[in-house]
Amino acid sequence: MPHFALAERVVRTKVLRVVSTLTIFYMSSAMVISHTVLSPSLPTNVMTKSSCTGVLIRRARTERVSRESGLVFDINANLYPIRDGSKSFYMCAAPKTGCSQWIMLLNYLLTGRKFHSGNVHLSQARQATVLNFTSESTYDTLNDFNVPRVLVMRDPYDRVVSSYHDFLRRNTDSIKHKNVTFEHFVKYFVSPTAVRQSWDKQPHDHRSPITAGCNIWDKDKNTFLLEWDFILRLEEMILWSECLLNELQLQNIVRRGWRTPTGRLFKKGIDLSASTENSELAKRIINHLPWPHMREVIVGHESINQPSRELYTAETVDIVNQVFKVDFQVGGYPLWDGVL
Repeated sequence: MPHFALAERVVRTKVLRVVSTLTIFYMSSAMVISHTVLSPSLPTNVMTKSSCTGVLIRRARTERVSRESGLVFDINANLYPIRDGSKSFYMCAAPKTGCSQWIMLLNYLLTGRKFHSGNVHLSQARQATVLNFTSESTYDTLNDFNVPRVLVMRDPYDRVVSSYHDFLRRNTDSIKHKNVTFEHFVKYFVSPTAVRQSWDKQPHDHRSPITAGCNIWDKDKNTFLLEWDFILRLEEMILWSECLLNELQLQNIVRRGWRTPTGRLFKKGIDLSASTENSELAKRIINHLPWPHMREVIVGHESINQPSRELYTAETVDIVNQVFKVDFQVGGYPLWDGVL
């Protein structure tokens, strides 16, 4: 309805401004966010431990992991090493969740060198930091409470759209790619019956559920295979990013920042508005209205000219709901019925 559409545009504009003002990271090649210059009159500060209460919630571990747990190799789950006083931590940052910034950080923590040019995904940082589940020391590390396990989730509806644009970009030299609509992509590349095509150059993990990898979920028992200390929504990064940096003692490394091929990965300083209005608005970003009524983060290769909701049909929404059922559950995202 017209009045609803106008209201939605107003809310979206306000949230975009809050995100661009408060966000700590420039997500370089991975994230495109409408930018508003930070007003000099706005106070800046570093979040205190007390201000992170209720924002960065550490979940309790109930079980130790061992060889019998059935954990397997996954390139998207990495052990971030200690450097410059930081903590070691184990993170799952799946494709299409802004993972490029984390890989750049991982490469720096591993090598001490800041990534300035080329493709960071070819840096071998991930290959060098995956865990060997045949080694007993791996389980000692995973069971160490001082090595937090961090999982980044993303709303499946947005992530599938991001995967679609990434799919088109990777297959630009294919004659068939011109005929791949979003509906075709979901039906033939995302659905449970999807079969990989010979010309498809997109890695499967870019369009499969996050919970299908990183040893997250035990499908047989319908519960966590590996328990995670922090389960964070990408959409709420303005709430948890600085708290997480402080928890992992990375704030000084991030504050220094450095240039990358597509812009600055991290800001030189951590700027945060102390505005109560902004804080309250941030808390309402997701999980109060079903998607797509609240969207504020654009990641990867989404088209900013066509809202994601316009790509969906009732059928494609149903497919995403089925395929990403566990992602919705683990991330705490509400299901959408496809009705705008």
